[in-house]
Amino acid sequence: MSGTDCSSCLLESALQAGSNFCFSRAEALGLTLAWFRSAADEYELSLIYAQSQSAISEIVNWVVAHVDDHWSHLLDFDHSGLLAPHNLKRYADAIHHRGSPLCSLWGFIDCTICIICRRRNDNHLLSVSSILEKCKRWVMYYSKHDPDEVHHLQIFGDPAYGLSQQLISPFMDPQKHGFGIVTNLFPFLDANWKMGLFRSPVGHYYCVRVLLTNTHNCMYPNQVSQYFDCQPSLIPTMFEFF
Repeated sequence: MSGTDCSSCLLESALQAGSNFCFSRAEALGLTLAWFRSAADEYELSLIYAQSQSAISEIVNWVVAHVDDHWSHLLDFDHSGLLAPHNLKRYADAIHHRGSPLCSLWGFIDCTICIICRRRNDNHLLSVSSILEKCKRWVMYYSKHDPDEVHHLQIFGDPAYGLSQQLISPFMDPQKHGFGIVTNLFPFLDANWKMGLFRSPVGHYYCVRVLLTNTHNCMYPNQVSQYFDCQPSLIPTMFEFF
C-alpha cells in the first residue's frame, strides 16, 4: 500500500488552498502527516520541506477540514459495516478467546479528557456521545437456534460509568491503550500549547487524527489487534474502511 493509494482514498486529485498554494494529493497528505507527527515549530517543517510556513499551515488546515467533512461519518456507529451485529460477535469471540471470562464483551470505552475540555467529566462526555443509546438499538444478535432469543453484548468501561445492559464497569482500565496508540502515532495533538479554541480547528484535528490512525491500523495492525490475536479477516483493508 503506497502513500499515493492512501491519498487517493482521502483527497481529490488536485488541491488549492485559499491563497492559491497548489499541491498534489501526495504532497498535501504528506505535509499533514508530517505536521501531526511532530510538535515542532512550523519553521522546522518549512526548512525540511522547502515550503513557506503560511503554505504549510493553509494546506494542512484545508486537508484536515476536507477529510473531517467527507469521512468523519466513519467514526460514528457504523451498524451496517464494521459494527454490524455479526462483526460485533466476532470481536466478542476474539476477546473471550484471549482470556476474558465473559463472552459478551465486544469493545472498550474511555472518555479521555484533554486540557482544552474544561468542566467536563467522563459521564458528561459519555452522555453527549449517545453511545449507550446506539448500543441499545444496534448491539445485539439473535440465537441461531431460537430466532426470538436476543443476546446483548457489552462494552467495558471504568467504574465511573456504572452498569447497564450495554456497559459493564469492573475495576480495570485497559481501554486507554487506544488513546495511547493515537497519541504515540501523532504527538502533535498532545502539544496543548498549540491548541486554542477559535484559533485552531481542534475538533477537526482530533477526528482526523483518529481517522488516520485507523487507516494506519488497516495496513499495520496495532498492539491491541495483536494482543487479541485478531486474524486478517477481522481487520478491514484501507479500501474497505473508506
